[in-house]
Amino acid sequence: MKVFLPVSKETLSNEIYYGEKKLEKQNGTERGAAFVNEKRAEKIKKSDGTEADGGAVCANKKRAEKNEKPNKTRIGGQAVIEGVMMRGISSEATAVRSGDGKILIASARSETGKTAAAVKKIPLVRGVYNFAVSMLYGVGSLQKSASVSAPSADGKGEPPSRFEKWAEKTLKINAATLTMVMAVVFALAFAVGIFVILPHFLMQFIDFDIAVPEFLGGGFRNFLNGFLKNLLTGIFRIAIFLLYLVTVSRLKDIRRVFAYHGAEHKVINCYERALPLTVENARKMTVKHERCGTTFIFLVMLVSVLFFSFLGFDENLFLRVLTRVAFLPVVAGISYEVLIFSAKHDNVFFRVLRAPGMWLQRLTTREPSDDMLEVSLAAFKTVLETDRDKSFPLSSFESTVYPYSFVRDFIKEELTDYPADQAKWIIAEALNTGRAALPAVRCVSIAEFEKMKEFAAKRRTGMPLQRVFGRANFFGLDMYVDGSALVPRPETELLADEVKKYLEKLLNKKKSEPEKDVKKSGDSGLIDSEKISENGGIETRKSFIDSGAGNDRLGGAETREISVDGYGTETRKINAESAKPDGAETRKIKVLDLCAGSGAIAVALGVFFKEKIDLTASDISAEALAVAKKNAGKHGAEIKFARSDIFGNIEGRFDVIVSNPPYVRTGDIAALEREVRDFDPVTALDGGADGLDFYRAIKDGLADKLNTGGRLFLEIGEGQRAAIAEIFGESTEFVKDFCGTDRIAVVKN
Repeated sequence: MKVFLPVSKETLSNEIYYGEKKLEKQNGTERGAAFVNEKRAEKIKKSDGTEADGGAVCANKKRAEKNEKPNKTRIGGQAVIEGVMMRGISSEATAVRSGDGKILIASARSETGKTAAAVKKIPLVRGVYNFAVSMLYGVGSLQKSASVSAPSADGKGEPPSRFEKWAEKTLKINAATLTMVMAVVFALAFAVGIFVILPHFLMQFIDFDIAVPEFLGGGFRNFLNGFLKNLLTGIFRIAIFLLYLVTVSRLKDIRRVFAYHGAEHKVINCYERALPLTVENARKMTVKHERCGTTFIFLVMLVSVLFFSFLGFDENLFLRVLTRVAFLPVVAGISYEVLIFSAKHDNVFFRVLRAPGMWLQRLTTREPSDDMLEVSLAAFKTVLETDRDKSFPLSSFESTVYPYSFVRDFIKEELTDYPADQAKWIIAEALNTGRAALPAVRCVSIAEFEKMKEFAAKRRTGMPLQRVFGRANFFGLDMYVDGSALVPRPETELLADEVKKYLEKLLNKKKSEPEKDVKKSGDSGLIDSEKISENGGIETRKSFIDSGAGNDRLGGAETREISVDGYGTETRKINAESAKPDGAETRKIKVLDLCAGSGAIAVALGVFFKEKIDLTASDISAEALAVAKKNAGKHGAEIKFARSDIFGNIEGRFDVIVSNPPYVRTGDIAALEREVRDFDPVTALDGGADGLDFYRAIKDGLADKLNTGGRLFLEIGEGQRAAIAEIFGESTEFVKDFCGTDRIAVVKN
């Protein structure tokens, strides 16, 4: 125990691609937010939320090494059952680890009235007041923690007894308040019994009378014998206290309480040394603290020996005990003033004075585990935030809220082996907000915190954030992902972008092409007549011609209007879009996404071009196709799906084929990053011994599936350009990625 001194959801971009690779641009916009002011990393945030530059941080570290305390605080605390209670200037918080492992917090404000504020300024009196308040808060926190750590079977607690019901009805006293008061009374009675009455009772069996020279007189003789008897009584009291501590410290549950006591000290020491409040930093601190209640109790015993020595030693046991109990508040007040004064003056004298109390803390503290430090940090940061911000929401064990600073630092520590921005992604995802909105977050609910911890635990296994969240951004679209298909990568987005530009070029060409007048003598029999009319000797024929293979107006129906005059000259007006015969439909551009996986490419093209293209997506994996169908349904993309090994079950011909096939050499898979090797399906990675098996298979069936004049777009692996050119021909064109690597192959049929 310590003696108390008076935004819309942000889409998950490819920036988190395995936490390392970043794109410089996305959808044509600069992504400077991820790269600007990297020098800010040289600054850290102090535990109270203010920024400190690198020099200040260095100075604080040096102070810590010298055991100096640049951050004096009035926050103190005590260990409770499976938790820690902290009290600040105007608030208190009890954090407890529940049976299911969650950290629950109950906080309250303790605004000081004018009377209490005046009392706290009176020397001696303030010590008694703070001791009494500490007792009340301490016992109350113990009761609260017990209800959380050991709830009843139905989770609702024990029903009130008949006595408690009587007290509430007759005395108008709340059962919980009554129980707390009774606990305080019992604790005081127990303390008086074993630390006051018992030592004096033992003195009944010891009698001595030390003779002194006659010239000193009888008064001095009585004083000396009384002083020695009081001293011996004090020694008995200290021996009983030590025996009590040694005995209770052997109990398993008490050892855990003592470990939480150590956690409380470590966190306060960490803060007072101006170090960031993290488990790692707190772990390095000592479990001792000069304001510890153990030191205070020792000072009370020491002061009592000196104080009562001047009262003499009454042979009547009852009167002797009565005077000791009556003057106990005075002794407590003097001890409090000595403790506070010694805490403010660090010199040899006061270090010697505190030394026995510090030594006693070896019995009342234990090295805490990291999860205990987490609980202590939660309590401390809650008090820190509640003291600072009077509007900060209060918490209860039933509806716990955590300070954002506690949650932020907790998740950062969970991911110390990963880039710093990954913690922000996880926090933002759990809060369903954007990273830019995080500085405005004040508190986090228990459900949100549990979700963050779940995300962090998965990420620590090496799982990419996209799989952790179950979604990945592709062309500004949130795509569902699981273990059935590859996570869409930046390279694949580049592939889709090349296909998109090509399709836009075709469609824009069709829209912008003007009518053509072609003068030709003679032969109108080249056009099959569907409708013929005669008008003044001029014959008009209209014929609908489908744009099949070889027609460079991909995606357009072609209407030709031919007029033949009396001189045998014909005029052809060609409009590929506007004029259609009755019952005819414009043929859409046919696109095939081969080895579609999650369907990211097909869905993105389907959303962008809608009814302008005819989309088919295929994959050999039924599970991957299920993911692709889910993404298509989510974004309203019209896509036909086919389960096929390359072209095996694909019907028809296509104007555009796009594919991101497996291209990793079999022997290289074991050396891939853990995020890829352990979480991507092997069937989507393994391209055979040389990584080219699927490209050869695509080449073998390409002539039967790609229309003349059509295009094949392929994603390829690093260093595969020469082999791809050999397979598909030297006319194959290549597009580089942002790193300057040949990544996209374009084949014209």
